[in-house]
Amino acid sequence: MDQTQQLAEMLADLAPTLRARIRARRGARPRSLSTSDIYATVVRRTLDLDAREGVRAVAGETPERARESPRMWALLHLLIDRAIGRADRSRRREQAALQRLAEERRESRASDAAETVASEDLKRRAAELVASLDPRDRELLTLRLRGEEWAAIADATGLNTATCRQRWHRLLERLATAIGESEPTDRSGAPRPSAPPAG
Repeated sequence: MDQTQQLAEMLADLAPTLRARIRARRGARPRSLSTSDIYATVVRRTLDLDAREGVRAVAGETPERARESPRMWALLHLLIDRAIGRADRSRRREQAALQRLAEERRESRASDAAETVASEDLKRRAAELVASLDPRDRELLTLRLRGEEWAAIADATGLNTATCRQRWHRLLERLATAIGESEPTDRSGAPRPSAPPAG
């Protein structure tokens, strides 16, 4: 058995311990930051590192000794923290995008009649976008907006978690494009002039 396979088996054996450490390091972050996703990322990154450079903490050691290696645990904790950081940043970006959408809707409701026309156009664009989605994307959108974890969304849609994430980011981009195409108008309905460039 080669070292990469030994490493993969060791990581599988350590799954309960790694998940517990991920939960501890994740702290009070929301449940949409999935322990399973972070564990899968850590395993993938560790094996990728091993394939490209070799994990020095494991090199020349038996799997039993590697489990106790401080360097191995330091590497795993580093990968856990990075995976949590990336997932947290991604979650914050999603929340910011949804918050911007909510603010756009609040602003459009508070606007006068001319701006209500722009709001109706925005709603129409959003409705057209949702209507144009295939059933899986509609289900993905619904589940993600409910705060479901990627693993649960993958089970419900029949897609893997990576594909779900890719589809979600594409949906956000399409939504941003649809909103961005809706120009603000003045009372006559003509597009508002943009501010003159700073001298």
